[in-house]
Amino acid sequence: MNPSIDILDPNQKPAFIIERLWNLLLPWVCVFEYGVGKWRQSLYLARKWIELQVQDKNSEFLEILKEICTKEHISNISIEKPSEAQNHILEKSFDAFLCIRVLHFLKTKEAEKVIQNMKEHTKIGWYNVLQFFLKQTEHKAEYFFPDIPELENFYHWWKIIEKTEVKITEPSETTNGREMHQIGIIFQKL
Repeated sequence: MNPSIDILDPNQKPAFIIERLWNLLLPWVCVFEYGVGKWRQSLYLARKWIELQVQDKNSEFLEILKEICTKEHISNISIEKPSEAQNHILEKSFDAFLCIRVLHFLKTKEAEKVIQNMKEHTKIGWYNVLQFFLKQTEHKAEYFFPDIPELENFYHWWKIIEKTEVKITEPSETTNGREMHQIGIIFQKL
């Protein structure tokens, strides 16, 4: 394990929108998570016996997640690092997609591809769950910081199940000490 990574407690509470999603899921569903990060969402759902496929560009995060899964005997997570050629290409459909605090790390066109791929590979009646930072004037235009109407336009003809906004004020690498607004949305494919 690389000590240079700031490791979160693997028992840390998941993002607020994931607990809401858990109430909507059945134990046999299959969920895909883009950008596993520091594993909170993946471990929370895996411990509840949800089948997961996770993908992240960061090999170190994936290796640590594999170590945690081995240590805890978690076998219902499929872990992969995509090659550039296969990035965002899926071969099957899923019951739900998670994209928690990932989109703002992507350039706008790449984020739009991720959203389109999630939409295309979500089974009818099931969910896309996004948590992201809202657009503010100081954000670089090349990265994906949508406003709510812009994101809702991507999900035209989908139903909003949950929409929760939270202010983030603690200093972090993402906020650079600024107050930022984050929103979690669960969309249901109709």
